[in-house]
Amino acid sequence: MSVIRTLQSPVLVGRDDLLSELGRSVEEAAAGRGRTVLIAGEAGIGKSRIVASAIRQAEKAGFRIGTATIAPQDQLVPLASIRDLARALAPADFGSLGADLLSVERTSGSADSLAARRILVHDLVDRIQRTIEKPTAFMFEDLHWADELSLEVIGELARLATNLPLFIIATYRPEELPVGSIHREWRSRLLTQRVANEVVLGRLDARETARVATLLLATGLPAPRDVAEAIHRRTNGIPLHIEELLAAMGGEPVDGWAVREAGVPSTIEDAVLARASRLTPEAQAAARAAAVIGRSFTPGVLAGVLNEPEPRLDDAIDELVAAAILVPSQSVAAGYLDFRHQLLRDAMYDSVPTGELRRLHARAAEFGTALIGATEVQRSVHYERAGLRSEAFRAALAGAAAAGSLSSRFEQFELYRRAIANIPAGLPLEEEASLWTGYADAGFSIDDIPAIELGTSKARELYLETGKPIEAAAALLDLANASRREVRPRSERFALLERAEAELLAQPPSEQRTQVLVLLRYFQALIELDGVRIAEARSRLDECEAPAHDLPPDDRNREVWLLGVEHLRAMADALDGRPEEALPRMLDVSRRSRDAGFEGPGVTNYRVTADVAARLMDYPRSRLGIAEGIRYADAIEQSYCRHVMSATSALIDWAAGSWDDALRTAELELVQHGSRRGTIGSRAAIAFVALGRGDVERARALLDASLAITRPSGEVDLILPALWGEAENALVDGDPARALDHCWEAIEIAEPT
Repeated sequence: MSVIRTLQSPVLVGRDDLLSELGRSVEEAAAGRGRTVLIAGEAGIGKSRIVASAIRQAEKAGFRIGTATIAPQDQLVPLASIRDLARALAPADFGSLGADLLSVERTSGSADSLAARRILVHDLVDRIQRTIEKPTAFMFEDLHWADELSLEVIGELARLATNLPLFIIATYRPEELPVGSIHREWRSRLLTQRVANEVVLGRLDARETARVATLLLATGLPAPRDVAEAIHRRTNGIPLHIEELLAAMGGEPVDGWAVREAGVPSTIEDAVLARASRLTPEAQAAARAAAVIGRSFTPGVLAGVLNEPEPRLDDAIDELVAAAILVPSQSVAAGYLDFRHQLLRDAMYDSVPTGELRRLHARAAEFGTALIGATEVQRSVHYERAGLRSEAFRAALAGAAAAGSLSSRFEQFELYRRAIANIPAGLPLEEEASLWTGYADAGFSIDDIPAIELGTSKARELYLETGKPIEAAAALLDLANASRREVRPRSERFALLERAEAELLAQPPSEQRTQVLVLLRYFQALIELDGVRIAEARSRLDECEAPAHDLPPDDRNREVWLLGVEHLRAMADALDGRPEEALPRMLDVSRRSRDAGFEGPGVTNYRVTADVAARLMDYPRSRLGIAEGIRYADAIEQSYCRHVMSATSALIDWAAGSWDDALRTAELELVQHGSRRGTIGSRAAIAFVALGRGDVERARALLDASLAITRPSGEVDLILPALWGEAENALVDGDPARALDHCWEAIEIAEPT
């Protein structure tokens, strides 16, 4: 037996204006000027939560409460809503009203004629009206399933409420109001006669979804950006679906990938499938095929997948639209259809039998290319799920190349992942090595250290096996770079680079060897600067620059490396006591790299410029570098440098006294997916704010964690902020002896540099 876990956001996010309006309605009703509010919204949008909040407000104001809730099977039951209300009226509050209403219903005889029905309605309304002597609130939910008699009674109560201490709330789903029915006429009448106000609940936007996710995850920190984005993408901002999706994940730690791949919550799936079971077989088949295609499609593509003439699908499509399963697409061209929301599609998809699923995916791969915006990404998914591994591999690999050319880094990474999962038998080893290298490169762009190290290690093995020693040596440079991002000991990085150097020098001179040697010297210079060994770094830069100049003028790498050398020289000058002239040079090189289209080097140069300026307390220049750098990182979807620059901005906000801004940014960045280097600045900013506000325990925990990462690295600029924070925190905590210990340790580390 599986346990169904439930989650509910403790706060109604994005509904502040409505809650305020309900509060005013309660006040007006309490003063004898009753109000009726209609709350419209699709399933799961939060209507019941709004009603519950309104009930709490009314109870607090001393109102008596009556509620009525009905189900689909009540649609043909006369007075179902009124009967449910009657059953809920507590005698302690309403006396015999509940029994009286039920009695009227039982003894009224037939209500077949219009006159008899009106008499019945007025009799019920009169009995209720006579009891409204003190503030009263009635809540009617799910009126899209209400019968006509119930609607008439509620409508009459709404007309009378304006002169009574009566507050009425009624909820319904607009998409389920039958066309041409009394429901639409009833709603229109109440609104046009100004008897009621209507509020249409919209879906939560991305920021509101992130807040709900933060509340539900309850980690004390904001939901990671990739998690919030994945939740919003899967749920379209429908609150119930956000809750059900996270509940279905069982309370385990989540990341964006896990959210995207999570199964549909059974509570939603069951509801969807129950609705779908009432469709004709033709409509059900069309819905299943549409779910396989995706969320946006044309009838022509659906016909191709089903292998049916397009006109034969007209009735099935009309039925699905009438059932609010499909809607006209709001994001694609006219004539396209969409599922109303993603989890609805997922539930339909999961209902497709396995054999049929493979067949439909194969057809979708064939016909889906006719859709606007269709790419190899969709084709690769369809081929993979059809069990056509070779086709899936080729489509994913082609898609990865296309995504890379468009700087779609996350898409590129996922396509490489899919290609690796579908490597066909007999793939040449050289091609497989290139595949793993591409996977690792994509991992660098999104700062996925495990992917970087796996891809690079696999590629190195294959390069050695196929007799490509220079490519194998270059892989060691990538491993050293990953080690640096993880803030591992500098000795580990040096060892990897020394091994690469030995392997390269063992090979005969060639242009390829020269290129890798230039990159090797650049990394060696960078690691020397990590230890603030400026003379050694300059020496390595000299060794890097000379062979870079020797490369052919039309070699793109030549300009990249010369700009890189220029940037590191300026960094060395800034750290050597000449920031006034060196920092502008660093910013200038960053801009030139960006303008030349050197994406990786360009955004890296911005990151380093902002970091060095912050270290040297040139905060205006650091802010400028961060602003330009983050815009560029977002444009090319490069998460690592953005992550670090955002953390740096939090430190600058702290230094400027903008502690709330610093905390908001740092907490968000701390939980982002990525390497450990990106978390250090965030830990420091949060800790500095905490100690400034006297929260010594939180500050100490964060600073201890930071030192555990940074001490082994030997990078003085990463260690010293945490040591200063520990010393300051000790003073706040009334322990000057411990503060002195931290100060002496810091001095011993700082003096050699």
